[in-house]
Amino acid sequence: VAGPCYEIHGKAIVKLAHFLPLHATEVLLLLTWAIDHASVRDGHILLHVAAAGCWSISIIGLWQTFIGADLRSPGLHVGVAVLFSLGCVPIAFLRVLFAPLSGGKHGHQH
Repeated sequence: VAGPCYEIHGKAIVKLAHFLPLHATEVLLLLTWAIDHASVRDGHILLHVAAAGCWSISIIGLWQTFIGADLRSPGLHVGVAVLFSLGCVPIAFLRVLFAPLSGGKHGHQH
């Protein structure tokens, strides 16, 4: 059941579509901070991968809203696309988390 601030388009709740890109920026800011503090070599690549995942999940959400689909119960093909999109973000965070174990920026000489 939708509240007064939730616009409905088909089965889609439009407010959920704005949630995805809006809060993706928070995730990317946290990742940027973590990369900087963990001294991760080539951290910009991790940030780009996570940003691509965030953009793709946002595009999927907008697409599903545009066609009037319910984001709370996606079809199999949408669910798989969401998993691949979201997978980019925890992988980047795990790489940052374990960077000190591999030597961070200072681990290897080129």
